[in-house]
Parts: sequence; C-alpha cells; structure tokens
Amino acid sequence: MTKINFVFALLAISNVLLIDSAYGQTAKDFLYSGSDKMKLGKNKEAIEDFNKAIALDPKLILAYTHRGNAKDNLSDYEGAIKDYDMAIAIDPQYSYAYSYRGNARRYLNQLHEAILDYTKAIELDPKDAISYYWRGLAKKRSDSIHEAIVDFSKAIELSPKDDIYYFSRGVAKYESGNFHSALLDFTESLSINPNDKYSYYYRGVCKSNLEEGDFANAILDFDKAIILDSNYFNAYLNRGLSKQNLKNNAGAILDYNKAIELDSTYDAVFRQRGIAKFDLKDFKGALLDLNKAVYLEPSNYISYFHRGSCHSMMNELDAAIRDFSKAIEINPQDKLSYSSRGSVKLYLGNKTEACADLLKAKKLGDKNVEETLSLYCK
Repeated sequence: MTKINFVFALLAISNVLLIDSAYGQTAKDFLYSGSDKMKLGKNKEAIEDFNKAIALDPKLILAYTHRGNAKDNLSDYEGAIKDYDMAIAIDPQYSYAYSYRGNARRYLNQLHEAILDYTKAIELDPKDAISYYWRGLAKKRSDSIHEAIVDFSKAIELSPKDDIYYFSRGVAKYESGNFHSALLDFTESLSINPNDKYSYYYRGVCKSNLEEGDFANAILDFDKAIILDSNYFNAYLNRGLSKQNLKNNAGAILDYNKAIELDSTYDAVFRQRGIAKFDLKDFKGALLDLNKAVYLEPSNYISYFHRGSCHSMMNELDAAIRDFSKAIEINPQDKLSYSSRGSVKLYLGNKTEACADLLKAKKLGDKNVEETLSLYCK
C-alpha cells in the first residue's frame, strides 16, 4: 500500500492570540492557506505558509504539526520530528503530535521509538483507532506479528468501516500462515472498498496457499486485480502459478510473458515459464528461460535442478550432471538433485557413484529411488 499523505481537518483554535501581520493576514490565515495547499499536494508552498504562521504566533501548535506533516510528505522525516517535538513541548497532552512523530520514526525504521510514541498517543486518547493501526504497522515490521494483529483488531473495533484496517490485519494473518482467517479479512475489506486491487491479490494468494489449493477461485481474484490494474506484475505472476498448478501450462506461459514484459529482472518468472515449457516438452525453450533464471539469480538451486532436467531430456548428460551438482552444492539437502544425478550416472555406467547418490536421496526422504536401489545397488 502507498504511504498515506497527511491531510487533516483543522481543529478549532481557542485561546490563541492571532497576531495581524504587516500584510493584514493573521497566523490563522496562513494556517488555513497552508492546509489548503497541502491538500493539493503543494507541500513546499504549504511549509512557507506554516513558517509565516509560526513567525506570527510561535505557540500555534497546529502550525507545527501541519508543517511536520508537510515535511513528512516530502520525506523530510528528521525535519518533521523537530516540528512534532515543538508541538509536544507546547502541549505535552496533544496526542496527535505523538502519533505523527511515531510515523516519522517508523519511516526512519526507528521502530522501538515509534511504538513508544504510538503507545503514548493511545494513553492520551484510547479511542484513537489510527494510532492502534500505526502501532500495528510498526509491530509488524518489528516481527511482532501477533501483537500487530491485536492492534489492528482494536482499530477495527473502534472504526469498523475502514477497509485499510481489515486489509492490514489480513496481511499480518497471511504472513503468519493463517490463510483461512486472512481470507475473511480481505473479503471484509472488499465489502467496504470493492475496487481495492491489493485485497483481491492477497485473497487470491491466500486461496492458492490453502492446503487444498483453491487455485480456480484464486485465478478469479487475480483476474479482478488485473482488471483494476493491467500492469500488476505480481497478479500476473501468481495467476500464472495458479494456472500451472491446474496443469494449464499454456495459459501460465501467457501470464509469465506479460509479467516479463512488465519486469524482466525477476528470476522466478523465467524459472516458472521454463518449467511450464518443460512440461509441454519444449525443452529448448525451457533451457533458454532457465539459463536466464540462473543468470539473474546464480544462487537459486531450483533453477539449476530444472536446467539439469532439461539437459538430461536433451541427452546433454555431462551438462545435466554439472547442474545437479551445482544444485547440491547450493543446497546439500536437495534430494531430487541427488536422485536425478544418480539416475544420469547410472545411465552412463558409473554405478558406484550412482548408487551413492541414490542412497543419499533415500536418506533425505526420496522414496521413489527405492526400486532402483533394489535393482542396481545391492
């Protein structure tokens, strides 16, 4: 999700001395003018107005928080923190200043300090749903997933019509492996905002990750995400994976083609397209894709395994052995590379090394080698 820009409704200002400027404008005038400019995305111009408001009234707390928000929108997080510090110095009970400072610290990856700020804001205003939400984001980034879910749940309790709270809780549940419960949150998010491509995408990913693998319905969700954004790389990639799981390799290749058109730097897309081509017996095409996958990510053992399988089917047996050996070097627990290398060596008549590989594959859990071991490796 994109970072939320700060656009705030001006609060009623009481007991504040608004001093007339030499131009007939007051601090309040500049405060409103700056806020209007910030709503239009004119953050630099807004800061100039907030500067004038502060010059006229150095105790005008909203001028500091709004200027901090504008700086935050410009990614000047250190500058924003200084403004929030000033707001807190003027009024230590102003909860929003703590929340905003927490955001700036979160963007600087100062997660512990951010959580302390959100906690203080919640202490001052226990009904502030967004502070729970922001604290949940910080806890999630701190790998405290279950605590994040608690905060997102509290935000939902306080503001049950805000789709972003359901979406964020769904992502946290998804990342903790609770796919069924995450599905419910994404569905609820979509009931509030039916045009959210991200909720469709994540719901599709959850469906494809269910133990029973609901790939057909996952594809429907990826379809909707793509309708909303025809350049949604991850949606094409994951739709391709779901089609591949349904043995629709031709359809998967079309999705991988589109994904590569959008981003040709991701090794997994070339690898999966290569595997789809392999299953369609297009070994030369598969080899080209797997070569690309290895080039883009030379430390992924899966690409070497599948490239070795291609070489084997093309009777390029020495090359196959090299790839299986490389896969084993990267991942010594890769039972399939041991069994595949053993089978090639057995075909080449190298029975001793072949049996050693097959025995290793069996020890790693590959039961498919047992018959070959019983026939050739007594």
